[in-house]
Amino acid sequence: MKHLKLSFLPLGIILLFSGCTTPDIADGDIDLDTTYFPFGLGYEWCYERHAYYWDIWGTERDEYDTVVIQVEDSIYDSLGWLFDLSGYYYDVGSEARIIEQSPNTLLVPICLNWWWLRDTVFVSLIPSTRTSPIKIEYNSDTLCMSSSCRIEEEFKIYTQSTKRLKRIGTVWQNDAEELLSGKSEGYKKDRLLWFYNSKDTVYKAKD
Repeated sequence: MKHLKLSFLPLGIILLFSGCTTPDIADGDIDLDTTYFPFGLGYEWCYERHAYYWDIWGTERDEYDTVVIQVEDSIYDSLGWLFDLSGYYYDVGSEARIIEQSPNTLLVPICLNWWWLRDTVFVSLIPSTRTSPIKIEYNSDTLCMSSSCRIEEEFKIYTQSTKRLKRIGTVWQNDAEELLSGKSEGYKKDRLLWFYNSKDTVYKAKD
């Protein structure tokens, strides 16, 4: 993968309304740092992970740990930017892509599902709600996305969800399964502790 020339994309969204040259991500005309998907080389997010599950010996586990996700590399191709992440987000996976569908439209492929049920939709950087196949809502300045799958043969419901803030990215994500009776079978919940944009700590959770 080739590296970004800068660790962030300079502000230039104003060109959309100025009648100037068509904005382009590669030229730095569009600032992803102002969106729900801020990505740049060296950007880091640190999460507190609460994992509840049963291990292979049938012992109930309730554990806390920290997880760091970093933008390690990026490449620009015919579709737009592709960011290589050191970890995994339930909405964009381990490779976050920002697609230039048209000169003034950027789309983000979202896969809030499991490999055997994968269904990709696109979330515009310009807010627009939808309910199928992935529920997308905007609550104040928070982008909420979720999906669930009911497997009758396993008597289970699988759920994944994320919450993103503008200029910060994912502040919370959850991967859970429960029995049809409502009893929890396990989950992983990640809560953002801090976000570092390679120069400053942009976000720090309250105690």
